[in-house]
Amino acid sequence: MQNDPVLKQAHASQLAVGESKNQSIANFLPNVSATGISTLNRLNNKRTTFQGSGLQKYSDNNFNVNLTQPSVSLGALDTTQSI
Repeated sequence: MQNDPVLKQAHASQLAVGESKNQSIANFLPNVSATGISTLNRLNNKRTTFQGSGLQKYSDNNFNVNLTQPSVSLGALDTTQSI
Protein backbone atom coordinates (compact mmCIF):
# COMPACT_ATOMS: atom_id res chain seq x y z
CA MET A 1 0.00 0.00 0.00
CA GLN A 2 2.87 2.39 0.71
CA ASN A 3 4.11 2.22 -2.88
CA ASP A 4 0.75 2.18 -4.69
CA PRO A 5 -0.56 5.72 -5.27
CA VAL A 6 -4.06 4.48 -6.18
CA LEU A 7 -4.41 2.64 -2.86
CA LYS A 8 -3.00 5.64 -1.00
CA GLN A 9 -5.59 7.89 -2.64
CA ALA A 10 -8.42 5.46 -1.85
CA HIS A 11 -7.31 5.23 1.78
CA ALA A 12 -7.09 9.04 2.08
CA SER A 13 -10.58 9.37 0.58
CA GLN A 14 -11.95 6.84 3.06
CA LEU A 15 -10.41 8.73 5.98
CA ALA A 16 -11.82 12.03 4.67
CA VAL A 17 -15.35 10.59 4.45
CA GLY A 18 -15.10 9.26 8.01
CA GLU A 19 -13.88 12.64 9.27
CA SER A 20 -16.69 14.57 7.57
CA LYS A 21 -19.18 12.20 9.21
CA ASN A 22 -17.62 12.86 12.62
CA GLN A 23 -17.73 16.62 12.02
CA SER A 24 -21.36 16.52 10.91
CA ILE A 25 -22.32 14.60 14.07
CA ALA A 26 -20.38 17.12 16.18
CA ASN A 27 -22.56 19.93 14.79
CA PHE A 28 -25.53 18.44 16.67
CA LEU A 29 -23.76 18.25 20.04
CA PRO A 30 -24.07 21.01 22.64
CA ASN A 31 -21.24 23.47 23.13
CA VAL A 32 -20.15 24.36 26.68
CA SER A 33 -17.82 27.22 27.47
CA ALA A 34 -16.69 28.67 30.78
CA THR A 35 -14.89 31.91 31.60
CA GLY A 36 -13.79 33.52 34.81
CA ILE A 37 -12.05 36.66 35.98
CA SER A 38 -10.88 37.83 39.37
CA THR A 39 -9.67 41.35 40.11
CA LEU A 40 -7.99 42.57 43.29
CA ASN A 41 -8.76 46.25 43.99
CA ARG A 42 -6.93 48.59 46.33
CA LEU A 43 -8.49 51.75 47.68
CA ASN A 44 -6.60 54.26 49.83
CA ASN A 45 -9.16 56.41 51.69
CA LYS A 46 -7.58 59.54 53.11
CA ARG A 47 -10.86 60.63 54.69
CA THR A 48 -12.86 58.63 57.17
CA THR A 49 -16.04 57.22 55.66
CA PHE A 50 -18.54 54.62 56.80
CA GLN A 51 -16.06 52.07 55.43
CA GLY A 52 -13.23 53.44 57.52
CA SER A 53 -10.03 55.08 56.33
CA GLY A 54 -6.65 53.94 55.06
CA LEU A 55 -5.81 51.16 52.63
CA GLN A 56 -8.66 48.82 51.79
CA LYS A 57 -8.45 45.75 49.56
CA TYR A 58 -11.38 43.95 47.97
CA SER A 59 -11.82 41.60 45.08
CA ASP A 60 -14.34 41.29 42.27
CA ASN A 61 -15.07 37.83 40.88
CA ASN A 62 -17.06 37.02 37.77
CA PHE A 63 -17.73 33.51 36.45
CA ASN A 64 -19.80 32.55 33.43
CA VAL A 65 -20.85 29.19 32.00
CA ASN A 66 -22.62 29.06 28.63
CA LEU A 67 -24.40 26.08 27.12
CA THR A 68 -25.47 26.31 23.48
CA GLN A 69 -27.56 23.60 21.82
CA PRO A 70 -27.87 23.82 18.04
CA SER A 71 -31.43 23.72 16.75
CA VAL A 72 -32.39 21.07 14.22
CA SER A 73 -34.81 21.58 11.37
CA LEU A 74 -36.35 18.18 10.68
CA GLY A 75 -37.49 19.37 7.24
CA ALA A 76 -33.85 19.84 6.25
CA LEU A 77 -33.16 16.21 7.19
CA ASP A 78 -35.91 14.83 4.92
CA THR A 79 -34.14 12.89 2.20
CA THR A 80 -37.22 11.58 0.36
CA GLN A 81 -37.71 12.78 -3.18
CA SER A 82 -40.93 13.04 -5.11
CA ILE A 83 -40.95 12.07 -8.76
